[in-house]
Amino acid sequence: MDLSIFSQLNQLSQLEILILAVSAILVSYSLLLVYRWIVKDRYLRKVNKTVKKISCDFFKDISLDLGGEQYAFFDYLLLSRKGIVALEIKNFSGHIYAAPGINEWTQIIERKSYKFTNPFFDLEQKIDLLKQIVPEQDISGMILFAEQADFPKGRPDNVVRINELIGRFGKACSADAASPYLSGWNHLKTHLT
Repeated sequence: MDLSIFSQLNQLSQLEILILAVSAILVSYSLLLVYRWIVKDRYLRKVNKTVKKISCDFFKDISLDLGGEQYAFFDYLLLSRKGIVALEIKNFSGHIYAAPGINEWTQIIERKSYKFTNPFFDLEQKIDLLKQIVPEQDISGMILFAEQADFPKGRPDNVVRINELIGRFGKACSADAASPYLSGWNHLKTHLT
C-alpha cells in the first residue's frame, strides 16, 4: 500500500517528529554557517588580490612590537607608491552611520541597531605608533568596508570599498616608485612579529 508523506508522518511518534524537526533545523543552520564562511572567505580573497595589485610589498595580520610587551595589530600594512598604509578591514554590511569625530558608529541591519567604536580612533593610534618608528615616512591609514555597507548620511574620507582601492593607489608599483619609502619600510620590518 502506497502511503503519502503526510500519512507516513502521521504514523511517526512525537519523539520521532521532534528529532526530525531538530535535525532539519541543525542542517539548515549548518548550511547557513557554511554559506557565510564561503562569502567571507571569497571577500577576503578579493581583498588579498586587490592589495597585491596596489602594493609593492605588504604584510597581513601582523603585530608590531612596541617593546615592553606591547603590540599593535594590523590587518594590513602595505608599501605603496604613496607611502606606507595601514589598512583595517571592517566586513560590515547594512546601513552605517559614521563621522570621523564621534565616539560610536552605528550599523543597522534589518531594523536592528548595533553600536561599535569609531575605528578611526584605533587607526590613528596605530599610525602614530608607526610614525614613531619611521618618522620621516609618509604614513596613512584607511578603513575598508564591505561592498554591502552603505553610508546614508555620508562616508568619511578615509573609508573605502574594495573597488575604490585601485583608483586611490593605482596598480602595483615598481621598486623605483616606492624607493622614497624603502628604507623606512625595511626599518619597519624589523619591528614586525
